[in-house]
Amino acid sequence: GSMGSVVGEKIARAVDRAIAERRGLIIISSSARARMQEAAISLMQLAKTSAKLAQLAEARLRKLKHRSPGDGAATDEELSEADLTALRASLAKEVNTREIEFYRVKADRTPGELNLRIELGTRLLHADRVDEAIAELQQARRDERLKGRAALLLGMCFKKRNNWRLAQRNFEEGLTNTPESEEATKKELLYQFATGSAENGDLQRAIDLGHELANLDFAFKNIGRLLDEWNDRRIERKLARRAAAA
Repeated sequence: GSMGSVVGEKIARAVDRAIAERRGLIIISSSARARMQEAAISLMQLAKTSAKLAQLAEARLRKLKHRSPGDGAATDEELSEADLTALRASLAKEVNTREIEFYRVKADRTPGELNLRIELGTRLLHADRVDEAIAELQQARRDERLKGRAALLLGMCFKKRNNWRLAQRNFEEGLTNTPESEEATKKELLYQFATGSAENGDLQRAIDLGHELANLDFAFKNIGRLLDEWNDRRIERKLARRAAAA
């Protein structure tokens, strides 16, 4: 999507205020099919906001105030890395909850737009509301254009439910229905399918799928290291079988 001049000006003013008051600035970005309405003016916001954010970085406003759980009073104590990690997780959970509400309303209002079911199902999966996610994603896969992505997410749902048979079936369907143009979806399908196969004892299939993924993108996640581990485990199994037969 794109931002208009009003949004760009709001961000610029927020940065100026943060620098002036020596306070940190948190921006939560959310876009749902934003369209460019102001042509070149809209494009200019990229340079404008980037310059302001660079100023913010130079100001080094790193300290966050710690609030006591009891009275909520701010102290000068800096938050530790563990505190920051917990804060990020809490914010991410809150954002995901709000997005679930947003996409549920949108999906109910426009039931014909099945891509909204994909968005809703994705966020339900992130929230570990797996059964709800499955219901939404099974509706979404009725759209031929969404079959590959829906199958990927359904496979991940059934993987979380420890139902490898259904997870495997969806990953297979996803690979069949994902066009070459959707490379990101295909790579994630191969990764999820390979790791699931290894977790369920099918090392040979995991290695075959891992090699297919590595041939597309060797740097994808940790597939290179996993292939080494799976090969080592396969060799250990062969040696153990030979020793048992001897």
